[in-house]
Order: sequence, then C-alpha cells, then structure tokens
Amino acid sequence: MQKLRRHIVIVAAVQAIVLLFAGCRKPEPATVPETPPEESPAEIRSEAIDDASVQKLLDVYASVMEETYGAQCSWKTPSFNDDMASYYAVENMRSIDEVEEYLKQYLTDSLIDRTMLENDFLEKDGTLYAVRGGRGYGYYGIDPALWKRTGDSSVSAAFTILGEPQEEKQVTFAFVLTDEGWKIDTAVLPV
Repeated sequence: MQKLRRHIVIVAAVQAIVLLFAGCRKPEPATVPETPPEESPAEIRSEAIDDASVQKLLDVYASVMEETYGAQCSWKTPSFNDDMASYYAVENMRSIDEVEEYLKQYLTDSLIDRTMLENDFLEKDGTLYAVRGGRGYGYYGIDPALWKRTGDSSVSAAFTILGEPQEEKQVTFAFVLTDEGWKIDTAVLPV
C-alpha cells in the first residue's frame, strides 16, 4: 500500500510540474498587422517625368504645331502639284494610320485630331504625301529647347511666332505615365 501511495504522490507531482510548466509557457507574440513600408525618395521621384522624356515629347509636339506630325520629307521640291496644293513624298511613313499610330506613342487621344491629319496628308498609289497649300505652316509653334519644369509631371515651353520665342508667352504641358510610357496629356496655348 505504501508503494501505491508513493506511486500516486509521484504521479500527482509530475502532473503538478507539467501544469506548472504549462502555465509558465512564454505567450506567443501578438501579431502586429504589417504596415506598408514608407516610400523612399527614389520611389516618390519615379512618378516625375525625366528630362529626356520631356525633350522627346516636346519635339513631337513641335512637329504637331508645324503640321508635319513627325513625317520626314524632302521639302525642297514637291513630288507633284495641282491647282490647290503641293505634295511632298513622306519618307518614313506610308499611311495616315501610321502617322496616327506614331502620334499615339506620345500624345493622349484627346490631342490627336484625325481630321487634321486627313487635311495635311494624302495617300495615293501606295505613297503618303504631305500636303502644303496656300496657308502658313508653322506660323505658331514652340521651341522644344526652351522649357522649364512647373511640377513633377508638367513643364512650360516657349511659344513662338515664325520661329521666334515670344516674351512672357508659354505653352504649358501636363504629362501622364501610361502603360506605354510618358505621354502629353494636355497642352494649353497662350491666349
């Protein structure tokens, strides 16, 4: 009987020790919800348009104001004339659709006027021609080399008349980052 008591005491002692250790277990650390890491200055600046992109976009917009739309032609001698206009063969594009696709790489849809493209180009016999009539082309423009930042995604550029920058007159541009890259979203001409 004494053996039985001793056995019961040992079992009770072991259970007491197990319970004691179970109560002394280190509690699991509380889960803290993860907070997103703060943006580094480099990540914040990634939404700012870089100078090379600004320059390329302003060059394209200058061609829009000149009504060449990126088309390359030999402007010395027209390919042919009629009573209304002179026609210059375009060397780097074959259709008005190609001109429009080129512009869509750099301008949002709101800045592309298909009617203007159809007025300034003629597709004939598989060749694209730039049409030049009796009006002044490039009278108004911008100087794409004379620009300054007005924000992370905006600039102003010198407004020109007959190629001469006009004091105190600027064209303001806002850019937007799309899946295809930076594009001009708005261009506001001086009044």
